[in-house]
Amino acid sequence: FFTVIVFYLFSIIKSLERRIEELVRDVVVALPKKKVTPKKRKKK
Repeated sequence: FFTVIVFYLFSIIKSLERRIEELVRDVVVALPKKKVTPKKRKKK
């Protein structure tokens, strides 16, 4: 039972790490885009 619990917790931690990495990537990509978008809107 203990090994199953550890494996389950490990899989949850891995999935959380993937979600955090995706969120960090989205934020890093969104920050420069937000600075550029108002300039593009002004050109239009």
